[in-house]
Amino acid sequence: MKKRLLSLHVIILFIGMIFLYENVSYIFGYWGFTFNLNIIRCFFSIIALLLFTNFFLQKKIFDFSRVFLIYWLFFIFIPISVLFSVSLINFYLYFCHISFIFLIGFFITFRRKIIFTKKIFKPKSFEKNKYFWFFLTLILSIPLVEILVNFNLNSFNLFDVYGIRLEARESGNRLIGYLKESLSRVVYPFFLIYGYIHKKWFLFFFGFLSIILVFGSTGALKSIIAIIPISFLFIKSRNYKTVQNTLLFLLYFIVFFPLIETLFFETYFLTDLPSRRLLFVPGLFENAYFTEYINNSQFYLNSLLKSFNQNPESFTMHIGGKYFDKPEMNANVGLVIDGFINLGYFGVILHAIFVYIIIAIINGYKMSPKYFGIFFVYFYYMNTSFIGTLLLTHGLLFLLIFFYFLNTNHESTSYMSKF
Repeated sequence: MKKRLLSLHVIILFIGMIFLYENVSYIFGYWGFTFNLNIIRCFFSIIALLLFTNFFLQKKIFDFSRVFLIYWLFFIFIPISVLFSVSLINFYLYFCHISFIFLIGFFITFRRKIIFTKKIFKPKSFEKNKYFWFFLTLILSIPLVEILVNFNLNSFNLFDVYGIRLEARESGNRLIGYLKESLSRVVYPFFLIYGYIHKKWFLFFFGFLSIILVFGSTGALKSIIAIIPISFLFIKSRNYKTVQNTLLFLLYFIVFFPLIETLFFETYFLTDLPSRRLLFVPGLFENAYFTEYINNSQFYLNSLLKSFNQNPESFTMHIGGKYFDKPEMNANVGLVIDGFINLGYFGVILHAIFVYIIIAIINGYKMSPKYFGIFFVYFYYMNTSFIGTLLLTHGLLFLLIFFYFLNTNHESTSYMSKF
């Protein structure tokens, strides 16, 4: 994609998101969304967006790390730039995001590789070890029987799913929870995608039904069941340029279809799901965290180091109760604000380096783009999870280990063999 065309996408989507956010502030103003467009802030945001695009995305290298930069630019940096332009967040919070994305962009552009992987271990093809991985998955799935017995068809009812999810959280075992998240977000989707690509329908339906069973037992609407349509969105990708174009197509849909819906039908369903929650809610929550902890660094005593804290508190529920009058709500935020509330601006830099290392490692795996749907979900988690939650609860550490042992780079939809 030509540099100028990418810059044009940035400007079009930035303007589109401003109109979209105006609708969000109109219908969901009671959440705290306010609209006060500032031309100077608008101009500053556009300059920052175009600088990033032209400095770090001008090289025609289409790989996993570039796609990550595309995702962070369009799905996170542009929305937060819109919130800055409409005066919802202040410059200091916006500067955290500028520092975060520019630092990652610098490392990825000028230092794409780090020491690891093939010099230590050569990944092996899943095809040659499919029996081992399948039976290992079956063994690891045995403890999940404890939660699968709670399967409830009401999980597929959007009005009941949140109550079922809360009940599952309260009654769940932490170790089984870690195992469930890793299997349902990494292993089962892998079988789903692999089975579809290679026409191995037994593996396909095993992955598909396993995801459905876990969802029906936990009500994890966004974190589990969403992996199925997302996987199919990228399953036909031949290269990472195709993945990039698919991401842009997806964002155009998320931004402009809600505007069309509101214009012609005067309804706001798409404005709420997924546009508001995906693009603007994280920034709204971040603003509350920034206000609460700007002069009160936590030094990870309520997250990674909470075992050393005699009175740890839940960040998410504290913010949900104090700023949104919903004590039962988890106001989830991502790595940018997580770094700030714990170590200030140094924490933002530290988390940017952490993300770079993760992306550089995965880029070194040379993953087939057909499996990008699995990683897309983790890009989302990076903007809605604390660092410890991301690694353990959401299974990012497991994902790194799992794909370390698998070589998927040369997979083809024409390749077929019997399971």
